Formats: sequence, C-alpha cells, structure tokens
Amino acid sequence: MNRNELLSISGLRSDGRKPDELRQVTTGLGNLKDCDGSAYVEMGNTKVQAVVYGPRFSAKQSGMKRDEALVTSTVTTSPFATIERKMISHGNKACMEYALAISRCFEHVIITSIYPQSEIAIHCTIISADGGELACCLNAALLAVIDAGIAIIDFQVSIEVGYMDNTVIYDMNKNESRLNGIVFTIAYLPKLDRYTLVTMDNNIPLDLFEDILKSGKEGCKRLHALLKEDVLEHAKTLYSMMNA
Repeated sequence: MNRNELLSISGLRSDGRKPDELRQVTTGLGNLKDCDGSAYVEMGNTKVQAVVYGPRFSAKQSGMKRDEALVTSTVTTSPFATIERKMISHGNKACMEYALAISRCFEHVIITSIYPQSEIAIHCTIISADGGELACCLNAALLAVIDAGIAIIDFQVSIEVGYMDNTVIYDMNKNESRLNGIVFTIAYLPKLDRYTLVTMDNNIPLDLFEDILKSGKEGCKRLHALLKEDVLEHAKTLYSMMNA
C-alpha cells in the first residue's frame, strides 16, 4: 500500500482499520492528585492528560457576570510529544486555538449557573500527537470534569472525521490527516442531539457537509458508549472503596 493512498485494495486503512472504525480508546479517571478532577485518554497513539481545578472563588469575575462560573482552559504539549511539524512551528497558536475551543464548548456543557462567582480551570497536556488532538483534549477534559463532580447538561463526546477519495474516514491518524481531503472536528451532545463544536479546514457543498456531519454524529455515539462504560466502571470502583 502506497503511503499516499488512503485505502488498500482490500478496503482497509494503513493501520488496518475500516473507514468507519474508531481507534482503540483507553481512559483513566482520577489518575492524578492535587487537583479536583483528572483524566487520561488515549485515542490510538494520541495521548492527553487533563486536570480540572474548581469550581473555586474567582477574583477574575470583577467587572464580569458574577452569576455563573467562568470557564478557562489551557493546552500545552509535553516536551517529548511527537507533534507534527506544523504544530512545532506554530505551537503556541495551535494550543491557544485548542484552548479557546475547549472553553467555548464547556461554557455550554457545564451548568455554570449553579457555580456563581467561581472559576473552573481546565488544563490539557498533549503527551503524544497522532491525529485528532483537539478531539482527544475535549474527551479528556470531559472525563476530568466528571471526575471533579461538576454538573453537566450532557456527556459531550468528540471525534475527528475526514472526507477524501469520496470516502468518509472516522477518527483519522496523523498520516491520514496529511492526505489531501477535508478534516472535521466534531463535539456532540448525544442526549440533547446538539453539536457544541463543528470545525472544518475547507469549504464543501451543503449536501456533502450534512453527510459528513451525520457520519460524525454516528462516530460520536459509538465513542459515547465506550466512554460512558469507563465512567460507570470508575464510579463502581469508587463506591467499592468507600464501602470497603
């Protein structure tokens, strides 16, 4: 299979997956101390550690609305992270864009009205990058928010979806995202059937946009089932420890 080809003759991608197949997902909730919530997420070879502080009283609220929480986010890369070349040369900009997207998503996901005059700070560290970094950050942040016991309106999930060679590709790795095509990052609320984020790197016809968005929703629903199971297992473990 040529490295510039998306699918092999047998219809499989370079890592052996079908076009609509997600990468293997590994999670760990509550894996760090000295914070209010933490979570580690691997989506294939993309790895992110998220921590949450708060809700805590915020002096930053002066001159702003004080009847709801302020959600802030930062994204950094580990010194040994395998970040692709364009992120090395524009690392600060990419991390700032990711952080802004995370803040905007969680302003709608967290029930901020029940935490007045407070701040909820989300910090994500990209440990290894192999495609779908923003989606992985969003998923790790969501699990960390849950671990912190912060109220949310729905279980947000996020994946990256691509369209190339007339094929919709779920959860792309780095090599796939480098091929000529269209890349979407989607964050979705499955219970409310609502999108909190849709980004794309190119303009496309409306009918194609709707088809890709529909595929992204299906991918998010699959991922939601996996992450929800991990959260339930974590809750069972905590319950067992409390009653031991």
